[in-house]
Amino acid sequence: MNQSTPPNTSPAKRANRWLLYGPLAAGGLIFAIYTVIWMVGANIMRDELDNWIADQKQNGFVVEHGKISVEGYPFVLRGKLMAPVYGNPADGWQWQAERLYVDTLPYDPTRLILMPYGEQVVRVTADRRQETWRINAAVLKASISETANGIEIRDLVAAPEDGTSATDFSRIAVGSLRANTYIRDDEEAGLQQDIGQFALAAEEIAIDGQTSERDVRIRLADASIDASRLPALMEAIGGRGSYSNWRRQGGEVLITSARLMIGSSDDSIPVSKVALTGNLSVDASNYPTGDLTASISDHSGLLSLLVNYDLLSAGNARDVDGTLSMISSAMGNEMRVPLELEDGRARIKTPLGGVTIARLEPLQ
Repeated sequence: MNQSTPPNTSPAKRANRWLLYGPLAAGGLIFAIYTVIWMVGANIMRDELDNWIADQKQNGFVVEHGKISVEGYPFVLRGKLMAPVYGNPADGWQWQAERLYVDTLPYDPTRLILMPYGEQVVRVTADRRQETWRINAAVLKASISETANGIEIRDLVAAPEDGTSATDFSRIAVGSLRANTYIRDDEEAGLQQDIGQFALAAEEIAIDGQTSERDVRIRLADASIDASRLPALMEAIGGRGSYSNWRRQGGEVLITSARLMIGSSDDSIPVSKVALTGNLSVDASNYPTGDLTASISDHSGLLSLLVNYDLLSAGNARDVDGTLSMISSAMGNEMRVPLELEDGRARIKTPLGGVTIARLEPLQ
């Protein structure tokens, strides 16, 4: 009678099986955990969207949309809002798009990235006239969170539907633009979320006026700006508070750096280069006040634009041109000019006194 012997399962073979099954089991566990995180994140994302919509409505904005769905598993959390509408009736504007995507990461669902799809329509009221602008862009997205917001634009073109606008602009094109804000605590003053930091970098912005003399070409613009007592400042900007209250709290805007290369569509007019540093606030009458230092080269192009937009009279432009030309001849191509904002005027400070370059409007 033949007897069969059981197969010999050696420890080496069992180890080889664990080398195969162990990573598969670990991968399956990680995938299951990730799936749970994604589902929890999807719920948090829906809550964040609902909270943001409720907050905007409470602040007087109009927020409308069609169906909301969450997709993108397993790579990203993506909310899709059909036919979104967003606007502020008090300020007379409204934006809408075909659909809006809202992206976030499963492990950080409180930071939202908004990306509209297709052509967008903006309706604005200017001089009691409602007009419609159509916007197309290769990239247009914004990110929002509790302490940081940002926007990125590439190859955007905006134009009024009938070709004319009460804003005097017939077309706006943006090559590239990035801007972000960050809110932080003022540790020295012991105030939470009190300081707002703003940064901007933009290139090749073309603004077409109703006539060629009013065409504006921004070759480059960048800035780094801090604002203290931010809650009071935002209340004043939003009309829920006053600039006087911001001033009494010691609010100030600090311009760490700001650069602008600006000209017109007329190639015969030189591109002006301006750089600013300094600080700004408001006085008791709500006029902007502060001291700035400007570095300027080829100022004639900038003066021409200010005159064409009625921001500077021709007579004042001649006075300013004479002063700047004198300083330029003494300093070379690039001059440093001290500016003073006081008593509703912007003046160039010189040893012989101040030269007014613009009259300022009080902040309301």
